[in-house]
Amino acid sequence: MKWKDKLKSLKKQNLFNLALFIIFILACFIKQPWHDELYTREVVRMPFFEILGELKKDNYPPLYYYIIHFLALPFNYSIFSIRFFSAIFILL
Repeated sequence: MKWKDKLKSLKKQNLFNLALFIIFILACFIKQPWHDELYTREVVRMPFFEILGELKKDNYPPLYYYIIHFLALPFNYSIFSIRFFSAIFILL
């Protein structure tokens, strides 16, 4: 019977962690955009082949910008969509 108690405790802890994560993500959506978020939005708005040219001046990996570029296409490159997709990557 001890393993059932441990399983219940683990489920409660996971639910608590998930609730904290959701509260954290919602709080992040309310704040004003930071400089790097504005820069990311401007870079992902560029045409596909110009992104790499812009990132030659920067230290960040281009794959992130390409993923955000394609994921944000249907959502018009809003700060919310950029933060949302970043939050999905954090959750994974």
